[in-house]
Amino acid sequence: MNSTLLELVTPILNSKTAKVTMDISAGPTDDELQVVVKPVIGPVSDKAPEELKVLCAALGQHIKVTGEPGDIERLLAERVNEQAGKRHQWANRAAQLDAAIAAAAAKDANGSKKTTSTTSTKKTETSGALVETDTEDSPNENEAPSFDLDL
Repeated sequence: MNSTLLELVTPILNSKTAKVTMDISAGPTDDELQVVVKPVIGPVSDKAPEELKVLCAALGQHIKVTGEPGDIERLLAERVNEQAGKRHQWANRAAQLDAAIAAAAAKDANGSKKTTSTTSTKKTETSGALVETDTEDSPNENEAPSFDLDL
């Protein structure tokens, strides 16, 4: 195999997984090594939709191969190639969710500026959780795509 170890892990890099770490250690026998590729996913807000949390958890799953040094690169290439397509789909969906969250936050920020300027003389009391009443742009929660996250 002519690929380098770095070229082998490149297919799992994407917008959500822009960084990976790699641990190489002795395997269970004297002849074997264990390589663990760990995708680094940034923090996910507690307020993020459940779908985004699941996607980020799936993207953060480690890829682990154990074998003789001559076989490690082949085994790693096979495992990465098996998962690259799924991981890119998950990353693309996570990016869509991130964009929707950012757009909603920007819309809320613009809306609150207008509300603040027109109601600054009113004293209002609020309690409880903030409830979004603008459902025009809100996606239907029941239409979330399903992902086969079994790797």
